[in-house]
Amino acid sequence: MKKIFLFILAISITSSLLAWDFKDELFYYTLCDNDSEYTVEISLIDKQYSGEIIIPNIVYNNNNSYRVVGIASNGFSSCTNLISVKIGSNVEYIKNRAFDGCIKLERITIGSGLATVGAIAFDDCSALKSITITANTLEEYCNGRTNYAMANNNSYVITDKASRTILINGTELKSFTFPSTIDTISSYLFYNCDGLTEVTIPNNVAHIADYAFAESDSIANIRNCDGVKTVGVSAFTKCNSLESITLGNNLISIGHRAFANCNNLSIVDLGKSIQSIGNYAFENSRNIVKFVIGASVSSIGTSAFDNLTNIKSIILTSNTIDDYSKSIANYLLHKNGNYTRSVPRTILINGTELKSFTFPSTIDTISSYLFYNCDGLTEVTIPNNVAHIADYAFAESDSIANIRNCDGVKTIGVSAFTQCNSLESITFGNNLISIGHRAFANCNNLKELICNAITPPALGNNAFSTNVLSSVYIPCETSDSYKASSWNSYCKNFVEPASEMTFIVQTADSIQGSVIVDQMPTCNNDTAIFHAEPNPLYEFIGWSDGNTDNPRTLVLTQDT
Repeated sequence: MKKIFLFILAISITSSLLAWDFKDELFYYTLCDNDSEYTVEISLIDKQYSGEIIIPNIVYNNNNSYRVVGIASNGFSSCTNLISVKIGSNVEYIKNRAFDGCIKLERITIGSGLATVGAIAFDDCSALKSITITANTLEEYCNGRTNYAMANNNSYVITDKASRTILINGTELKSFTFPSTIDTISSYLFYNCDGLTEVTIPNNVAHIADYAFAESDSIANIRNCDGVKTVGVSAFTKCNSLESITLGNNLISIGHRAFANCNNLSIVDLGKSIQSIGNYAFENSRNIVKFVIGASVSSIGTSAFDNLTNIKSIILTSNTIDDYSKSIANYLLHKNGNYTRSVPRTILINGTELKSFTFPSTIDTISSYLFYNCDGLTEVTIPNNVAHIADYAFAESDSIANIRNCDGVKTIGVSAFTQCNSLESITFGNNLISIGHRAFANCNNLKELICNAITPPALGNNAFSTNVLSSVYIPCETSDSYKASSWNSYCKNFVEPASEMTFIVQTADSIQGSVIVDQMPTCNNDTAIFHAEPNPLYEFIGWSDGNTDNPRTLVLTQDT
């Protein structure tokens, strides 16, 4: 029984030591659980090996060839003298802790076929400086996932900071056009790529995925982009050589932090069709001076434009006046923060700057901030279909000199025209009910206002600046009610229209008697009442036209 026990123990020990299937001078090889082909994963025999190691594409054993497709868990861990690793192009995965503790490892070269990297595979590889990714063709590289795998593992702090160099058939990639077979630029595809300076994105590319070009400091030109519909999270973040970007009219959305911290980006054109801009999308891109954005945008995320300290111009683009009139873009830009709030806007309709226009018949409300701070807009006609002018609708639009019509307007919102300093007069019809707080505050050149409302419209606090209005023109016989209302705080000169009729009636012979006018015609009443008053010894017979009424009433419609 004692001999049998020892034999079993010896077999057990041998089996535990042989956790591999064959070896050569440097590596152990373990067969993969794959019946369809000969594949192995690899690990290093001598963990004290120093310098550079080349992991082969194919190994041979017993007249069979095996593709090396994986690196085993802890396969090269604690190789403290390892400086460089060249990983064969067949490797598809790197398991957990594969290079953990390789504290002197500086360089990794690997093919484009890597799909997964295990947990903390490169932990404590604190000396890692560069990752070179190789492929036979550009299309092969674009279809690969190596950079994604290297950036998405639990050692990301280590592998993220290492710069990438891409070799296509042995030549470093610096400038290229995406192949026609690609419709999506995949996540991390050109993340942190050193040396890549120019990329052309043809119309077949519709999507730029998360982190696709992030932290690629050398990229200075992104060309074309006309077919792009979506730009993912952090797709271009920290692309510090990028000075301008023009995305076409197919663009729908931009993800969170897509262009954040692009320190030299100065001009951004997002096209006409953009609908959504994510949180912090352009945060800290401090050198942006000009922004072109579609008026179609319906969502702008938190702090999307934070710290754009040099921005000087925002251009809002739309295909038609009708489309722009329904836009909430300017409202969203104002809401987003101080960095875009104070920047002058220019509006382009089908490529032409908007200076004068009439609201379309489909609009009944001029929405909040629609023309806030619009530079160049001088004249606006508001047809009868418009009943409401919302808060800040024209606020701070210094160039607006004429607001025409307004007959249908019932309500004017808070600060609707505040700081419109080119506005000298404005006319409202008899439908006006209320004017909101500060609606015309700081309109320093507004001297005259015509208000045809019989009942004085209600005024919010500080609706007008004090001592600015010199005259308010009001309907007939309403001056008492206007003077008794809050209007009296802003103007003392209420002007009613004079009568359009001049009425003169007189006697033919003052010795016989006189004519007394009992009621003169007024601005809203063309009726005159008068009577003849004969002197003693005389009797009234009739008027010169044969009429004998005394007193007499005349409705004056023409000269008589």
